[in-house]
Amino acid sequence: MMQKENHNNISGEVLHAIVNVWDQTNEMFTIPIVGRSMYPLIREGDNVLVECGYSQIRRGDIIAFRSENKLIVHRVLTISEKGTGFSFITKGDNVPHADPVVSHREIIGKVSAIKRGEKMLSLDTFAGRSTGWLIVRSTPVVRALCGFQRNIFTGNKQDRNKTIVNRGTRFLFLLFRKVIFFFMQRESARK
Repeated sequence: MMQKENHNNISGEVLHAIVNVWDQTNEMFTIPIVGRSMYPLIREGDNVLVECGYSQIRRGDIIAFRSENKLIVHRVLTISEKGTGFSFITKGDNVPHADPVVSHREIIGKVSAIKRGEKMLSLDTFAGRSTGWLIVRSTPVVRALCGFQRNIFTGNKQDRNKTIVNRGTRFLFLLFRKVIFFFMQRESARK
């Protein structure tokens, strides 16, 4: 999720300095969320609790990173290690395309919890990790279904059917994610 409101006016040097201070403290800090790219799990107006560093990041985790002088909070789809270090492929849960490759140097840290109002939802639970894993595993399925529908519905006469199938597919996966989020909230409330 882009941090449009607070960080569009911050120069790259200032953002870099802030992130370096955060990194040196080795503490957790919060980032306010602006945007809908991680909806329904993370909503506009939420705050996320971030642990500095990238050593404990796994597929399915949500991370905060720098991109073009903005802070972004997206889910990790893949991690690869090369001679120059780790690189990550990330994507917002509510967007159809993946982000450009993220270098380990751009990583601020891992999101460990979501704060919505007075409630805190931990992502370091079985339900949180399972949700991340399921979303990562479902991403290729959603892409395949969207590609399949494009192959079936071609031409102007079929645009309405294509739209219906596209919306239906997105609705089903949104419903699936909302059900998982509901169970995460219940697990968090029990603690």
